[in-house]
Amino acid sequence: MNPRAWRGLFAALAFLSLFVGFGLRAIRIKRTKAWPRTSATIHSAKMEVTELDDKTDILLPCFAFSYVAAGYNHSRRCSLSTD
Repeated sequence: MNPRAWRGLFAALAFLSLFVGFGLRAIRIKRTKAWPRTSATIHSAKMEVTELDDKTDILLPCFAFSYVAAGYNHSRRCSLSTD
């Protein structure tokens, strides 16, 4: 292939990738419109001593939060730890 043909092929592939990218974006946006509305509040975040087993206590960050999804209220509490 000559250089002009390569440039044409490159331009066609670039245009095709842009077209596909915008099409996928439109599909993703359409799908997210069906997601429920949400809001959340963090009530507390503090370090707490947590029992790991009968002999070991560890200090972990703990969070209490609540959220509303699709009109339903939920409250949760979680701790973060690593292996």
